[in-house]
Amino acid sequence: MVKFHFYICSISPCLRPTLEKCLKEVEFPFETEIVYHHRLQTPEDQIREELKKADVVIAEPHIAHLLSNPQESCPKLRWFQSTFAGVDHFMNMKPCPYAPDLVPLPFALTRGAALFGPGMAEYAISMMIAVQRNFFTLKEAQMKKESPYSIRECATTFPLLSQLTVGILGASGSIGQDTARRLYVLGCNVWGLCRRHRKEGEPLVTPQVESPLNARLPPADQCFQKLVALEDDDEKQSLLRSFLSGVDVVINILPSTPDTNYLLGGRIDKDGKPIPSPLEACKPHCVFINIGRGSIISEAAMVDVLKRKCIRHAVLDVFEKEPLPATSPLITELSTDMITFTPHTSGLPQHDNYMEHLLSKNLQLFKEGMIFEQSEEAKAKGEKWAPKMIYQMDFKEGY
Repeated sequence: MVKFHFYICSISPCLRPTLEKCLKEVEFPFETEIVYHHRLQTPEDQIREELKKADVVIAEPHIAHLLSNPQESCPKLRWFQSTFAGVDHFMNMKPCPYAPDLVPLPFALTRGAALFGPGMAEYAISMMIAVQRNFFTLKEAQMKKESPYSIRECATTFPLLSQLTVGILGASGSIGQDTARRLYVLGCNVWGLCRRHRKEGEPLVTPQVESPLNARLPPADQCFQKLVALEDDDEKQSLLRSFLSGVDVVINILPSTPDTNYLLGGRIDKDGKPIPSPLEACKPHCVFINIGRGSIISEAAMVDVLKRKCIRHAVLDVFEKEPLPATSPLITELSTDMITFTPHTSGLPQHDNYMEHLLSKNLQLFKEGMIFEQSEEAKAKGEKWAPKMIYQMDFKEGY
């Protein structure tokens, strides 16, 4: 009897009952063993030992460094289901599976996409409203035990959502689409920026695994008033600046890749001189919200843009260096009316079965692959499962 060792290494204990339920629902035909470890409470050596035995791992990407040299660290591993959407940690594996080396992983890696979009969208929208209506300034007055009427004027002039044009950087992914759909029903004009042009006959935005949390929302391809691609390197900067100059709010959701790192500030030209931040093209009242990756703009560039009042306010949930040190210039050199911080919490799931929908679909595909691989025909031909799963990592693309 074939036996599969499932290893869960996560801060979410609900993943074990979720996996047990999914295994039952998909009628997984093989004997299984499930081991759960709380990632923050388990010694690294113990995690390493479980990885050596694992056929399937369901975990946060924070343990990716333990998978380096996979022939030794995880010789049996067939599939790693990440509970997070980002894959930055996997870029540091040895040998590196990312360009320019492109050393293929011996296991399938699937991202936890479509899990965090609703929460991150609500974060961005709530922060957008809070800044526009000066809620943070009013709260500061209350903390100083001042009457709100002493600063009433700052709360009497604000745009309605239907008067705002919101630009989403990373519009075609699951989080970008979830954000666009919610902004659209609130009446905003939504512009999207993505990294490549759509081919003839290709959907306007990449099809996603639909979340039950989106059941009452319109399809994403109906929600963008404008969609811009940054595929042409020669025109990238001008296209980006033109896009930014037309919006009132910028929401960054782009992943961290060589193409996106310091896209909004912090790059150096061939002569060693700083390239001006594209945020200089924004309207002075523009609000920048970053829920993607801190590497989109350097700390120095962010400080410079805010000090020169190129934009009105920045809301940062992610940072160039995490956790954000108290000595960061973002904290020491900027006032609270310029910037708002949160500790990378915009997308934390708030329901126990957040992985069930995606895990069930990928487990079904994994089951079908294993049934094929264990068939007499496949064994006779020496054929192995060729994984084709939902949100499977494409290292050439960087997500």
